[in-house]
Amino acid sequence: MGYRSEVLLAIEFPSKQAMHEFVAIAKAGASVEVIEAINDYGMYAPEHTENVAIIAHYDHVKWYNSFSDVQAHDHILELASEMRYPTLFLRIGEDADDVENRWVWGDSEVVEVTLLYDMDIVRHIDKPADIKPIELPDRA
Repeated sequence: MGYRSEVLLAIEFPSKQAMHEFVAIAKAGASVEVIEAINDYGMYAPEHTENVAIIAHYDHVKWYNSFSDVQAHDHILELASEMRYPTLFLRIGEDADDVENRWVWGDSEVVEVTLLYDMDIVRHIDKPADIKPIELPDRA
């Protein structure tokens, strides 16, 4: 089985063009693992801003630093940081206290962070919404 995690990785860009340029640079001469990793990202582009983010989300995965696919994602985030883009890495492990939250703020002259603020770790208990109070018989 192995230890499992939920992981989110995100990079914010000032425009779709900047995002496309980054993806092209990340893929140029990259390993198969880096290309596969970058292909796992989806684009988040709300209409209220020109900023866009690429996001990869994995649930119930083995996330070990020694794995080549994890190293590929680390490489992508490092490249984005070198290019001064803001990045976010969130991971929740199976243990309640196993949480990682790593921000790299980037350079506000390159892109002002707006979209990554929408992403965070929240632990809560889900329960049915239609739970009714117990009706106890009247006691005499």
